[in-house]
Amino acid sequence: MRKLEEAGIVKQVGTEKRFGMIAKLYSAQAPIVCTKLYDEGQMIESKETADPLLAKFFSPFVENGKLNSLIIVGDARPHGKYDKANTGAMHTMDIVLLLGKLVKDFKTPTYKIDTEVEEKDLEQNLILFGSPRDNMILEKINQKLPL
Repeated sequence: MRKLEEAGIVKQVGTEKRFGMIAKLYSAQAPIVCTKLYDEGQMIESKETADPLLAKFFSPFVENGKLNSLIIVGDARPHGKYDKANTGAMHTMDIVLLLGKLVKDFKTPTYKIDTEVEEKDLEQNLILFGSPRDNMILEKINQKLPL
């Protein structure tokens, strides 16, 4: 926390007595904080030279340069049984940009907010972002996932 505070990412906003100790309370300095998780990886130069393993990984979500799936993101407003908002949009961008390297042709809209999804939408390939607390579709299928 000290390093985050020194970097200007969080600031101390108060203290509170908890379990006989004084706890410091922090708040983020900005509504969105993004970080690079690792430096390793392979740069994909163009759609034509995309790594075949990457293309295989995203199959059948991307086939023949076309997005063959619906992207579902959690609503940014509090909702669902946990009354949580999705705050992970910045993490979604890395995957979306990576997909953009493979997709040559797409039709908009390519995504739906979880609160707008209909049953028929769930019959196609899905790319889901968020957690079961902020994406109601993930919450709905979470118990059926093998992990």
